[in-house]
Amino acid sequence: MRISADKDNGNGWLLLRLSVHDPVMPFNMESNEKGGVKKIAKSFYEFIKQFDKLDISPIENFLSE
Repeated sequence: MRISADKDNGNGWLLLRLSVHDPVMPFNMESNEKGGVKKIAKSFYEFIKQFDKLDISPIENFLSE
């Protein structure tokens, strides 16, 4: 899944995909503004937290930094 974020929401993108070799889903983000990656991660977190079977602790840890 690739999502583009406009200037109000982080000015960048995120990519969530299946790993070819491991039972994980790599999550990559980039932003063209300072603090933009946190904005993108927070928006994505608000969506993904509804899925209680996923381990989203890495996103939660990142957001608490």
